Amino acid sequence: MKNTTQIDFIYVLKQLNGVIKTIETYPLGHPLTTPAIDKCYAALMKVFNQIDQFTISWLGNRIMVNGNNPEGSQSLKRLLEESVTQNLQSLTFHKDLTKNEFAKYLGFFVKPNQKETAPKNLPEYLEANGIRSIQVNQVRFELVAKDDVVVKSEVLEGAELKNQISQIIRDNPGFIKDIILNRSIRNEGVQEKF
Repeated sequence: MKNTTQIDFIYVLKQLNGVIKTIETYPLGHPLTTPAIDKCYAALMKVFNQIDQFTISWLGNRIMVNGNNPEGSQSLKRLLEESVTQNLQSLTFHKDLTKNEFAKYLGFFVKPNQKETAPKNLPEYLEANGIRSIQVNQVRFELVAKDDVVVKSEVLEGAELKNQISQIIRDNPGFIKDIILNRSIRNEGVQEKF
């Protein structure tokens, strides 16, 4: 990861929030949507000069970007509304995002003419439109207090297995001793215990 300048996450979020609002008001291809899309895409590409992905995650009424809480992000009401409407935990834009994919993604926010149309599902929309450089709910950030310990689920599963093995050893010291000393073990006794 290059660290040449400070990344202005809030600028990119504001551009994304603004382009979504524009797309909701004017259809794709309208003279006002093209500059908004270009400006937001350029902001993302500038970020991708320094990092490989731009992950927005939602934590209650807070927006996190790549694990950071940019100041002023709570004012981005449209992004917060979308996280609630779509039950989003995270939205990741990858470095290989093309302008065409980005414009297709923004097509999700075009409002239909009929008011009573059922809301679309963003993951299904991305899949149906072949948008691979944007992923939904792949990453999730959790609020952790100062004294809390964060552990991956794989570690917890491994710890549970270790606890089970430890319990077996405590409950069956003779059996484990026989295994270690390479003694023959009666099959019927083993099947009953395990």
